[in-house]
Amino acid sequence: MREGKLALRPDRYTFAVLDPDSGASFLWNSATGVSRLSRPVPDAVKTLKLGFDFSPAQSGPQWSNEFKRDFGACYWVSALVRG
Repeated sequence: MREGKLALRPDRYTFAVLDPDSGASFLWNSATGVSRLSRPVPDAVKTLKLGFDFSPAQSGPQWSNEFKRDFGACYWVSALVRG
């Protein structure tokens, strides 16, 4: 970012987390720029999928591959998208 090769996306986006086993999803209001989005997740959740929606119409997230959740861990997500 310092060299001008990367920039924060100025438009709104929506972030979501999906528990593939139960089908439960955790959604946040749309955000812009760097945002802290947090929420407690039940201990029963063993795996997660992350979803981002960058579309202008906010038509629904595109989901990541499933990954194992480590209990007690905080996750930082950096999404690199090509404009």
